Amino acid sequence: MTKALQLLTLFLWFLIPDPVSAQLHEVHEVHYQMGTFLEFTIWHSDAEFARNLMRAAVQDVHRLDETFSNFAPESAISRLNRQAGKGTVSLPSKLYDLLKMAGEFSAKTSGYFDVTVGPLVGLWHESLSKGVLPARDRWAEAKQKVGYEKINLYGQSYGTIGGSPIEAAAIREAKNVLAAKK
Repeated sequence: MTKALQLLTLFLWFLIPDPVSAQLHEVHEVHYQMGTFLEFTIWHSDAEFARNLMRAAVQDVHRLDETFSNFAPESAISRLNRQAGKGTVSLPSKLYDLLKMAGEFSAKTSGYFDVTVGPLVGLWHESLSKGVLPARDRWAEAKQKVGYEKINLYGQSYGTIGGSPIEAAAIREAKNVLAAKK
């Protein structure tokens, strides 16, 4: 009888919901930032706390978007790109630091990584949409604008780029390649 009672107790114990997991709430939100959708799902006992966590994360992404997005016309990188080849521009410290790191990485890779690749990317997009390869003269013209050594940084908050827009996607892709190798 004791063994039967122990088995019954064990069986009933598994049927009783865990008080912690029984109180969890699923909080799900989708936000559009930086040209993509961010989807969040958090399980937490305090739904409002979970929503606040999500919104804090979205605020961080929004701050990054204000600096690094090629899609936002008033982002720091878009303003820098509009000034390409026109002189010195004041840069937010995060953009300055990122361009400094990008230049160092470009030098270490002998230019295989290059955030100034925008003109070539644009030419390929245009050509692919037409179903043709880029014309040699257009390729040569675009290639003239590319080169990480055309980024010049001064002091701790100023820089110039020599006629070539910064391609933020190049940084994202490099990060993805490096993350995949870990």
